[in-house]
Amino acid sequence: MFIVFLILLFGFLALLVYYYFLIQQRYQYFNQRGIATPPFNFFFGHLKTVWNHPSHHRQLENWTKQYGKIYGIYEGTHPILVVSDPDFLQEVFIKQFSVFHTRLVTMLDDVSSNLGFSTGSKWRRQRHVINPSFTAVKLKAMSPLINGSINDLMDKLLEHSNIGDEFNIYLYYKRVTMDVICRCAFGVDIDLQNNPNHIYFQKVEELIGVHTILKSPIYKMTQLVPETRSILARLYLAHNTARKYINTRVLPLISSTKQLDESAFAWLLNRLHTIVEQRQKTPISRKDLLQLMLQAMNKEPNQNTAEDDNKTNHWLSKDEVIGNTVAFMVAGYETTSTALAYATYVLAKHPDVLKKLQDEIDQLPIDNDDNTNDEKIKEYPNYDTVTHLSYMDMFISEVLRMYPIGNFTLQRCAMENTVVQGINIEKGTTVYADIYSIHYDRELWGPDDPYIFLPERHKTKRHPMAFMAFGAGPRNCIGMRFALIEIKMLLTRLLREYTILPGEHLEIRFQIVARKLRNTRVLPLISSTKQLDESAFAWLLNRLHTIVEQRQKTPISRKDLLQLMLQAMNKEPNQNTAEDDNKTNHWLSKDEVIGNTVAFMVAGYETTSTALAYATYVLAKHPDVLKKLQDEIDQLPIDSDDNTNDEKIKEYPNYDTVTHLSYMDMFISEVLRMYPIGNFTLQRCAMENTVVQGINIEKGTTVYADIYSIHYDRELWGPDDPYIFLPERHKTKRHPMAFMAFGAGPRNCVGMRFALIEIKMLLTRLLQEYTILPGEHLESNFNIHEEIAIVPEAIWIKLLKRET
Repeated sequence: MFIVFLILLFGFLALLVYYYFLIQQRYQYFNQRGIATPPFNFFFGHLKTVWNHPSHHRQLENWTKQYGKIYGIYEGTHPILVVSDPDFLQEVFIKQFSVFHTRLVTMLDDVSSNLGFSTGSKWRRQRHVINPSFTAVKLKAMSPLINGSINDLMDKLLEHSNIGDEFNIYLYYKRVTMDVICRCAFGVDIDLQNNPNHIYFQKVEELIGVHTILKSPIYKMTQLVPETRSILARLYLAHNTARKYINTRVLPLISSTKQLDESAFAWLLNRLHTIVEQRQKTPISRKDLLQLMLQAMNKEPNQNTAEDDNKTNHWLSKDEVIGNTVAFMVAGYETTSTALAYATYVLAKHPDVLKKLQDEIDQLPIDNDDNTNDEKIKEYPNYDTVTHLSYMDMFISEVLRMYPIGNFTLQRCAMENTVVQGINIEKGTTVYADIYSIHYDRELWGPDDPYIFLPERHKTKRHPMAFMAFGAGPRNCIGMRFALIEIKMLLTRLLREYTILPGEHLEIRFQIVARKLRNTRVLPLISSTKQLDESAFAWLLNRLHTIVEQRQKTPISRKDLLQLMLQAMNKEPNQNTAEDDNKTNHWLSKDEVIGNTVAFMVAGYETTSTALAYATYVLAKHPDVLKKLQDEIDQLPIDSDDNTNDEKIKEYPNYDTVTHLSYMDMFISEVLRMYPIGNFTLQRCAMENTVVQGINIEKGTTVYADIYSIHYDRELWGPDDPYIFLPERHKTKRHPMAFMAFGAGPRNCVGMRFALIEIKMLLTRLLQEYTILPGEHLESNFNIHEEIAIVPEAIWIKLLKRET
């Protein structure tokens, strides 16, 4: 027995020694390639430094200044290339997209039914189906829905304006962007301005908070030992499945026992499943995203799914429809509201910028929106109106440059060995784009200081990768256009009627902080039959399942995203999935519909509201920019929106109106350059060995795009200082990878156009009626929280009603 023990002991020690030398060998990865790397700890790599630093993007910025625009870090033992060189990123995100088409795999890939987490042919098929949701025609049709939500916001703002008090506008931005997402994604009117405690809002907020798992020991273990990711993901999935089974099959048999609450994600999925089924049973014509996806849902998909995917068939499974709806809901909510918050902060701080915006808005022609029968909405700025706001475009770009909303890195994983700019990148290596470093790079954003808010810097053509607020390449943000239109329409309405003034608490409470992540337990212990909290993700999934089933049972023509995906939903997909994927068939499974709906809801909520928050902050700080926007908006023609029968909405700025706001475009770009909303790195994983600019990148290597460094790079954004807010800098053509607010390449943000239209419409309405003034606490409260999204804590302003 003792001999057996010794054998086992020596065997265990031998394994430890082998593992030690294996790790040491992995840590030679960057040395062998002549790539600089900061000091790191054994086993942890650079993770301890990242975990202990209060700001991820600031840590990357410090390393960029010390080690250059291409350097390596280790997540545990996994090599990560952190990049803020736009030419290198152009290779990774665009030219070699076939090698870097995948992001770094995480244990959260349970939601892989949506576009954001899908890979390969599955991603290609879903993207092909969902892209038409964000064409100009579709966005025009949705603009009355956006204006309807803006109307509710304007009523609330009028109350504060009449009182003359200082208030936190970010709260209202979050509600309006959630309203827009629910209406445009799956046709649900939740009237959030008057019902701030609506369960949909609570569950999406909970779902966004669920990312506390990134701070949990379990998630950190998956970073240290990547091999455990799939195991823990399956355990998490099994846990949710077991809880659902207990709720539906076991506990109903015990009348005295309460149900175990679903997670917020499961709740959303279930609700979407119900909505999808209702739409399938009762077909109704709608103009939302869900309806578009439902049209792609193939009712009798064959078994040759793989073959169909290869042919890029236009179908979606039910799960894909629901998954993408959830994704768009979550993504489109917080990002847009955050962008609006930053924009408002800027406007309160820059009365000159605010005046420019108002001057532009005041020039908008009155153009009735033909997409609505509501006579009131017809008169408001619409899609066509806000697209002409050029200064608004520069303003938004500058907001997103200085305040990128996502995490400050975009990432891509090498799927094969390759070479990029002389660097060998092996399969499996991850490349991070350091967005913050890029957005503040003096070479990219000079000659003006990148740390100064200057919308005019966007007049200059920059490197195509200098601005990455929406990502880059084919996997950039698919909802970018939607988000921008939403922001433009809202700001146009806001600045047409009000001037934004800084509140007393504007600076005190403006802090950029990471979203505090909650519900970190993956497998909570069940010690009794008491009710357990339903996770937000489960809640959303359940609701979406319900919505999908309702639409399937009662087909109704709608103009929302869910309807589009339902049209692509294949009820009985065939087995030849690989072949179908290669053909890129236009179909979605039910899970894909629901998954993408959840993704759209989550992504479209916080990102858009955050972008609006940053835009408002900028307008409060830059009255000159605000004035330019208002001047541009005031020149908008009155164009009736034909996409609605609501006479009230017909009068408001619509899709056609806001697309002409050239200064608005520059403004939004500058907001997103300075305040990129997503994580400050984009990442791609090499799917094969390749070479990028002389660097060998092996399969499996991850490349991070340091968005913050890129957006503040003087070479990319000069000659003006990238730290100065200057929308006009976006007039200059830049490097295609200088701006990465919506990602880059084929996997950029699919909702980019939607987000931009939403932002434009809201800003147009806002600036038509108000001037934004900085509140007394604008600066002291401007704290930025950083994690999944880069969000401000609060935007304290005052609104001054404009004289008509």
